[in-house]
Amino acid sequence: MSSVSKRETQTLLVVDDEEDIKLVLRTALERQGYVVLTNCSPTNALAEFVPNKFDLVICDIRMPEMDGFTLAEKMLAIDSKQKVCFLTAYDEGYLEEFSRRFPNLPRHCFAKKPVSIVDLLEMVRAELDRTNS
Repeated sequence: MSSVSKRETQTLLVVDDEEDIKLVLRTALERQGYVVLTNCSPTNALAEFVPNKFDLVICDIRMPEMDGFTLAEKMLAIDSKQKVCFLTAYDEGYLEEFSRRFPNLPRHCFAKKPVSIVDLLEMVRAELDRTNS
């Protein structure tokens, strides 16, 4: 039984410059019934972004070309209702920056790598179930 809610199929976008991370995330999420698209380039992800296409965007924070926070801000400028979550392997004050730049996003939208599959799915479900205010 799938744990996907609201719509029969929800579409997620994973933006991470590390191929192995993208593959693990995609596989885990697809096994739960999500449609998962991936992109290793934040610039390409932004160029291909259109409103209402993704139920959730999951961004790595530290990437070449553009960091995940900037990517999310640019996506939110296009679609203010877009849901986003962040992953990072680094401690360099990113949680504080997340809280400053995205004060309306709950703490569950930020996870430290390596993230367990259970924690990843909990983050995704919590954000998909959250009502935008």
